[in-house]
Amino acid sequence: MNILKKILFSLIALSILSFSFNSSYAVSFEDSTGYQPAWAGASTQDEVIDICLTFDESEQNIDWCLEYLDSLIDQIQEEIEQTEDEVKETIVDPEPDPEPMMDAEPEPLGIASFVDESKDPQSYIDRYNNEPKYKEWFDSNYSEYESIYQAVGLDEPNVSKSETSQTIAEPNCGAGTILQDGICVIDKSQATESKSRGGGCLIATATFDSELAPQVQKLREIRDSKLLQTESGSQFMESFNQFYYSFSPYIADYERENPYFKETVKLAITPMISTLSLMDYADTESEVLGIGISLIILNAMMYVGLPVFGIMRLRK
Repeated sequence: MNILKKILFSLIALSILSFSFNSSYAVSFEDSTGYQPAWAGASTQDEVIDICLTFDESEQNIDWCLEYLDSLIDQIQEEIEQTEDEVKETIVDPEPDPEPMMDAEPEPLGIASFVDESKDPQSYIDRYNNEPKYKEWFDSNYSEYESIYQAVGLDEPNVSKSETSQTIAEPNCGAGTILQDGICVIDKSQATESKSRGGGCLIATATFDSELAPQVQKLREIRDSKLLQTESGSQFMESFNQFYYSFSPYIADYERENPYFKETVKLAITPMISTLSLMDYADTESEVLGIGISLIILNAMMYVGLPVFGIMRLRK
């Protein structure tokens, strides 16, 4: 019996020693019978535990040791429970998860880089609707825009379903074109008539992107207000149109397909357009004839004479 009791309170003592419990004071403890050994009152807690582990005397001392160790376990249990309560009181509820951020609205794209804001934006829309190659170029290079209207800074028209189906079935052909097999093509009858009346400035229009460009309007004004108002000027325009319209449609089409070629043509014809401003001073038949011949000679020297002279100098 004594051996079992020793084993029991040995285990209890080891459990108590595993905690950092205050053991520096003298022991003052009476068991259930009111007994306390004299040696316990003069010893510290650690000393009492050591004595109890090696005690081999009366049954009364062994019973006292068991009750004393039980009391220590109860005190430690109370300390643990009190510590747990304090920890629970100090725990703060975690902050709620922040509300998920709403997706920021994408910044507006603004007007596309190829758009010249000094020009009529409707001219870009007309080209998009009437020129398949221009439409393909825009769709492949500016896919970030929802439509050509957004790219040029215009509101897209609100078209009903019935109007949309009609528009798809029958394209709205521009001036000088007619609907043929569902495609807008050049109206040859109007083109022939246009040539006899002076025609349109195809190369200049393609170069400056619009018939409303100042350079194109200047050429049209000189033709209609000066040349066609005189007999010699009308004869010149009739001969010039036969030559001009034999190649100008092809150059204009290639300009729309190749921006670099268009810039080259622009550099080439700008000096000529500037010299034609001299026609503003021609009012009579003789003045139109004299200034016209002078301009032909001047441009011939500028576009033919100077390059030839430069080539000859380089060869020398």
